[in-house]
Amino acid sequence: MVSVIFWDVQGNRIEDTLPDEEQVDILHSVTEILPDAPVILGELRKVAQTDISKLHQLGQNHFFVFDATMTDGAHYIVRVARFSEPTELSYLRDKVQRECEILKWMGSLDSLPVPKPILCDATSPSPPFMITNKCEGIQVIYGFGTLSEDAKMRNLRSFARFAIAMFQAKCPQQIGSIMRFSSNSESPRDSGSTKVEIGPVVAYRKTETPSQCFSSAQEYIRWLIACKQNRANSVANVKPILRRAEAIFAQETQRQDEEQLRCIPWHGDAVSHNILIDNSGEITGVIDWEFHMILPAYLAVDYPSWITYDGLQDPNFFPTTGQFSPFWPTSRQEATSLRQMYDEHLEIVKKLDHTYYLSLKKGEIARLIMQWLIADEDRELFVRTTTYEDTSD
Repeated sequence: MVSVIFWDVQGNRIEDTLPDEEQVDILHSVTEILPDAPVILGELRKVAQTDISKLHQLGQNHFFVFDATMTDGAHYIVRVARFSEPTELSYLRDKVQRECEILKWMGSLDSLPVPKPILCDATSPSPPFMITNKCEGIQVIYGFGTLSEDAKMRNLRSFARFAIAMFQAKCPQQIGSIMRFSSNSESPRDSGSTKVEIGPVVAYRKTETPSQCFSSAQEYIRWLIACKQNRANSVANVKPILRRAEAIFAQETQRQDEEQLRCIPWHGDAVSHNILIDNSGEITGVIDWEFHMILPAYLAVDYPSWITYDGLQDPNFFPTTGQFSPFWPTSRQEATSLRQMYDEHLEIVKKLDHTYYLSLKKGEIARLIMQWLIADEDRELFVRTTTYEDTSD
C-alpha cells in the first residue's frame, strides 16, 4: 500500500492509500493487446542476451508501455507507439526516433537521470518502438505530498540541478526538435565532440507539424496562434484574443536579454506524472520526452509543475465536467511558499545559476501565453481572465 496526500480542485486535502499494483504477467497473452509483440520482444531478447521471465503492462496512452523482467533480474521498459490509421505511421516513426535521440543527448549531460536507450526501431514494418533501462522510483504526483519538509527541499534542489543542466546545454540556435545526436567522446563535459542536429517541431498533434524550424520566438508564436485559431472555433471573439496574445508576447520578448533568448532543450511535458523520485525526494528519472523541443531559454525554463498553481495549473481553469479529475500534491499555500524558497528565501536557483534565475522570472508571462496556445481550446477562460487582463496597460 502507498500512502498519498492530494488537494483537489476545491482545495480539499485528501489522504488516501493506493493499493499495490496488481502485477499481472501477460508474457503469454500480450499478442491480444499487441499482435506485433513477438517480433518486438524478440529484439529485446537479442539486445539483453537473455530471456524474458515476466511482462507487465504499465500504461496505454500514446504508447503501449511494458515492464519486462529478464531471467537475470534486469528490467527494461518497452514503449510501442499506438496508431489507428496507417497515415499516422510516418509521424510516429519520426517522433519515436527523435525521442531516442534526445534521450541519448540528455543522458550525456551531467545531473540528468533519464532512461538510457537500448534499442530504437522506427523503420521496420512493426510499429515504431524503443527499449530503455528502467528508472526506479515513484511518480511525483503520488510521492511528493507525503515527503518530509527536508525531503521536499531536497526534491527542489534536485529539480534545480536538472533544470540548470538543461539550461547550460549547448545546442543549435533554432526552434525545433532534435533529429540526430552524436558524440565522439565518453566525457559529458566535452561539448566540442558532440553534434546536435534539429529539424521541425514534432507537434502535439500530427495535423499541426510545421515544415521547417523557426528562426525566432515571434515566428514560433505566430505558428502557434494559427494552430490555435483553427482549433478554437468554440471560443467567442477568438481573433481579438489571439491578436492581444501576440502583442503581449512581443512586448515580453523585447524585455529579454541575449542570455534569455539563447536556445536550450525543453522537455515539453515535465509534469508530475513524468518525474520519478525516491523516498528522500531525489529525482531518479525524467521520462516521456516525446514532445521535447529546442526553445529560447525564457520559454523553456519553469518552476516544478507540482508547486505551481498559476496559468493552466490554476484550478479555476480546469473543466468541471469530464472524466479527468485534477489533483495537486501540495496545497496552494504550500506551493506558494515552496516557490519562494525555490528562488528567493533559500536562494536555491540564484546560488546555482543567476542567469537561469533571470530567465525563470523574466519569462513568466510569455510562458503562460505559450502554454495556453499549446493547450486544448477548453481552457479559454484562462486567456480571458488572467494573462491578458492582468498584463494590460
